[in-house]
Amino acid sequence: MNAEHGRAVDDLAFLRALAEGGGESQRATGLALFVGGSLYGAQCFIFGAHAYGWVTLSESVQGAVSTGVTVVFLIAIGWITWRNRAPQTGGIVARALNAVFASAGTATLSMLVAFATVSLREKSLTIWLLYPCVVFALQGAAWTAAWMLRRRTWLGLVALGWLVSAAVLAISIGTNHYPMIAGVALVLFMAVPGRMMMQSAR
Repeated sequence: MNAEHGRAVDDLAFLRALAEGGGESQRATGLALFVGGSLYGAQCFIFGAHAYGWVTLSESVQGAVSTGVTVVFLIAIGWITWRNRAPQTGGIVARALNAVFASAGTATLSMLVAFATVSLREKSLTIWLLYPCVVFALQGAAWTAAWMLRRRTWLGLVALGWLVSAAVLAISIGTNHYPMIAGVALVLFMAVPGRMMMQSAR
């Protein structure tokens, strides 16, 4: 009887842990997604306006925009990481989700090196433009894991949005629509969900 009671208590504790919110760690992840989606989305819209001929940007200005956005993003990530350096809080699912997104981010950096190296060696812009498509697919995988863990409809929609965007973005390589498609995807499926994660963490 005591053994059965102990197992029941353990089961209830496990279920309660699954239901717990993400707390500060989820808010930090959401903030990182929001900042990244907003910054890089804005960069894509600027380059999209240039591609459509709405504005004219010199190569030096385009380089400055790209560098500036990346520097600001890295500073923001450093600040978010430092501010949330304490041990993670929240339930099992929250910690699992943070691990999934961190793993996706690590894989993204690895693929950055791979695509940059090959595209420079082959002098191929097409190879480099495939990199964002891979990033989108990795994001789709991360959000699919989030949906499988939480079973919330909006998580599944975000995952689907990333996966579809990866395919559409690849198809648009070589057209003026490429940067705009990337920008819309970054805002809708990174910045907006990041904001939602921040709000739900409260």
